[in-house]
Amino acid sequence: MDASSPIIIEGEHVANVFAGQLFIETPDETTEKYFLEQAVKFGFKAEDYMDAYHEIPVFPEEQFKSALRFLVNFAKLVADIGLLRLKELEALDDLYSNERKYKRLLDSTNAIPWELDIATGNFTYMGPQAVKVFGYPLEYWKDMTAWADTILPEDRDWAVQFCMCEAKAGRDHEFEYHTLTQDGRVLLIRDVVSVIMGEKCPEKLIGFMHDITERKQSEEALIHSHELMSYIIEHNRSDLPPFFVPLVKLVELPLWVGGA
Repeated sequence: MDASSPIIIEGEHVANVFAGQLFIETPDETTEKYFLEQAVKFGFKAEDYMDAYHEIPVFPEEQFKSALRFLVNFAKLVADIGLLRLKELEALDDLYSNERKYKRLLDSTNAIPWELDIATGNFTYMGPQAVKVFGYPLEYWKDMTAWADTILPEDRDWAVQFCMCEAKAGRDHEFEYHTLTQDGRVLLIRDVVSVIMGEKCPEKLIGFMHDITERKQSEEALIHSHELMSYIIEHNRSDLPPFFVPLVKLVELPLWVGGA
């Protein structure tokens, strides 16, 4: 006789584990004669066939049942390990896919991701977008001192102090400051920072620096235009023709400028 156990993963039969042929009691002459007849019947070489027959092990029935239970448990173990590995591979595939999507998203924007170790004050990561925005090579961004040196003097002290105070308090924070690029341009940067807590205290800072210079200039130009239009209407209201009334009402509405 022989025995096998199926390997089933999430309801799908994927393989079998076989115990192989065996006898549960020592075969007698009748059994041996039967196997010899089978060899002749199916055209096998009798001598080789019977040599293989004599190598079939004999297991007492109770011993075989014990071995069969082991076989079943082994098959289940193989199935569990296979399922765990399958889920692990799927999770890794999802992770790599999300990482690729995230990287493409970051590369398509001027947002500069960064990570800082609070204990050492060293950057553990600075996004390659920093080269495009600031002009400094990635090797420049070693620590907070390097970052602070790019900030204009009038913003430097308060910006560094504000960031460190909020970090030590474990509070996420946002702030704006002016920086100087390698080629001498002044940029307005909005820094959005998240604090990563360790077991006892804040451990890391993770943030995004956004160049909002052009947007801020556009907002200021819009505000200036609105103020100028309001001034002109206010000082010439009595001379305006009737068809200017809708424009007057529009200008008198509070101006909304999108937040940073």
